[in-house]
Amino acid sequence: MDRDAVNEALERFQADGDFERDWQRALQAAPRRPTSGMAIATGLAAAAVLGWVGWTALAPLLAETGAPETAAASGRRAADDGVIRMGAGHAALWHPDRPVKSASIVLPDHVDVLALPDGGFQLNGLRPGTTDLVVAYAEGEPEVLHLEVTFEAESPQSTAMLEVGLGTFRLFDVSGVESVSVVDPDVVEVVNVGGRAAFRGLRPGQTDVVLVRGGKPTVWTLTLGDAPGPDRVQDRTLRIGGADLLRLDAKAISVADPDILTVQAVQDGVVSVMGIRPGRSDVLVATEDGGLEHFRFAVGD
Repeated sequence: MDRDAVNEALERFQADGDFERDWQRALQAAPRRPTSGMAIATGLAAAAVLGWVGWTALAPLLAETGAPETAAASGRRAADDGVIRMGAGHAALWHPDRPVKSASIVLPDHVDVLALPDGGFQLNGLRPGTTDLVVAYAEGEPEVLHLEVTFEAESPQSTAMLEVGLGTFRLFDVSGVESVSVVDPDVVEVVNVGGRAAFRGLRPGQTDVVLVRGGKPTVWTLTLGDAPGPDRVQDRTLRIGGADLLRLDAKAISVADPDILTVQAVQDGVVSVMGIRPGRSDVLVATEDGGLEHFRFAVGD
């Protein structure tokens, strides 16, 4: 749907006051595009945000990050022209100055929008390009905000820069965290191992993670590379086709790269780790007594 159609819907609204009817009429009249559509954000998008409420907190491994900025239109800091910019794989936080009834992205394959508990919105840059965010407020006239996703890794609102190794886990403290969402889940994902949280590095790149703590969002930028993270781990070596026995009462096990390692329970209190192909992979084991064991296996010929 082009901007002329958006402006036409806004003009109708100013005449008759019925934004939703005018917007639907504009949608029906607009030419269909295979990649376009509307992504309506009327509440917290549970399918894209993982809840961590009630988790047992780890001993803090990262320093407390400070409160995020909550000024109106804080996502516009990178420009003076009113365009909200973000890098692909990164997030911008937008805080309107009044309650929002609905927020719609014209091209959701460029930007994803999530409503936040504090009344703000998380705008996730998915791929380079431009699109508009159509906002209907609880009171007053609607507004169109211009968004641009760039190739550059822009994350002006990041409060922490973390490094995660490929095929490794990086544990993080979830005390007080209500939700966690990853902008690019192809680069990193968040795993829950026996009530403990960790970032899992999947492929080289950079992406943002937005944590909601006390109702306020905080942005962390994660960089993925070959270097392992700084977490304390137990280093092990394996040959291809070889096995190592871990004598632990395992409650839950997670393997960072299942193409390199596979695990299975041999009997009570014994877990077998087997090397499949060359590379490096972490293994997290949550034990029945509430402990967490972190192993890093190097598999060679």
